[in-house]
Amino acid sequence: MSMTVSAADSLLSCTIEPDPDPLTVSTAKDPVMGRLDITVGLGNLGPAYCKSVTVRIPIGADASALTENRAHLTSAVSGATGWIARDGFADGTWQVFEFVPERPVQVTERTVTLIVSQIEVNTTVGEATIEIIEETSSTRESFTSKTTEAPVMKFPAEFVFRNFRPTKVMVNNGEHACLKWDGSADAAYTMYWGRNNCKDVSKVREWETPEPLSAPTGFMLQAAVTAGGQTLTHTLTTVVMVERPDLEVGNLIVYGDLKAESGTVRIRDLRGPSGVPLKINSNTEFLTGNNVTITDNLAIDGNLNANGDLNAKGNLNAVTDGKTVRIRDLRGPYGISLKINSNTEFLTGNNVTIGGNRALRNGDTLRFVSHKGRYLQEGADYGGEKEIAETSRTLYSNAKWVTNHVSSATSSHEAEDGREPLEPMEADPVDTGAEA
Repeated sequence: MSMTVSAADSLLSCTIEPDPDPLTVSTAKDPVMGRLDITVGLGNLGPAYCKSVTVRIPIGADASALTENRAHLTSAVSGATGWIARDGFADGTWQVFEFVPERPVQVTERTVTLIVSQIEVNTTVGEATIEIIEETSSTRESFTSKTTEAPVMKFPAEFVFRNFRPTKVMVNNGEHACLKWDGSADAAYTMYWGRNNCKDVSKVREWETPEPLSAPTGFMLQAAVTAGGQTLTHTLTTVVMVERPDLEVGNLIVYGDLKAESGTVRIRDLRGPSGVPLKINSNTEFLTGNNVTITDNLAIDGNLNANGDLNAKGNLNAVTDGKTVRIRDLRGPYGISLKINSNTEFLTGNNVTIGGNRALRNGDTLRFVSHKGRYLQEGADYGGEKEIAETSRTLYSNAKWVTNHVSSATSSHEAEDGREPLEPMEADPVDTGAEA
């Protein structure tokens, strides 16, 4: 597995890939020839200019050395033009290789790959440390040397760890994933995935996820083997994709349409663009038990249906001509009277009831009807259907009367106000002209 290293003061980062991966030690009958690919890129301290990169390989037979045979080592450059790989030279227990550009170059994401090959790995299991020395500057002047140390593992000759893969590259949302690998029996294996999950899977070479997957998931399998008093680890990774995955992101900027045609969308804070009202161009249903609080402008081009409470702590305006506001029960706040601070017009054909009694409207008529069904009027009737009042004071104070409310708009009698019907009288009262 590749490894990226960088010293605290380095301006470059270096990714090291051994081949074969992992490197195993040689035996008398089976020498192992390997190589190291070192890809140089930009570090974390900003722009950098590079004058040279030097790679130092430890020589010897012990665990901290990589090879005993320095004569076979060769160097090369890949991925960039204008770089020169100089011949290696001995420096005590090191074999040194210099890689130099024709002129100082500005380092970008991945500038160049430096190769040291024909490495005959020695026979001692352990961790060898190579050195990578950069001659760099952030200003194209005052170049200084900075050294990064990088470990290179040498595993036992019989160690096997490879071919880590899922049985299915993509699973359905809600489906378990199954992973396989080839590995030595004497190694301990630990699986890492999701958010800090880990599991000892040493006894198997085929493993199914405990929970179904709902999003693309990376898996890291680490093998640990102990030899020569040292524990060495090697790691392989793979990814399982999920069809129609759940999505968890930080900020999300969408320049086209965003559709959620099924399922649930949960939003903590929904806003329109800066300075632009949020528009909801669709019928909107607020389910029972869910309050709606609006603290800013809300523009809705479609219908708005609220099955729960609708609280507006600001003004509520419905002023467009030809539109109707329908309210089943109109009240003021708790303990406070409802105020109507406007001229109010009750249209024809609509009753107004106050405290259970109907209110008179402008232009309505009251008829006072006697027990004989005759109604009161002023002026002569000559025996017709009307009762005659000839003075400003009624002469019928000892009669029984009931009022009929007549609509001025329809000239039709409306239902009486719930009083019991008058009982018939034995005879009409006699008008004596005296007060009762």
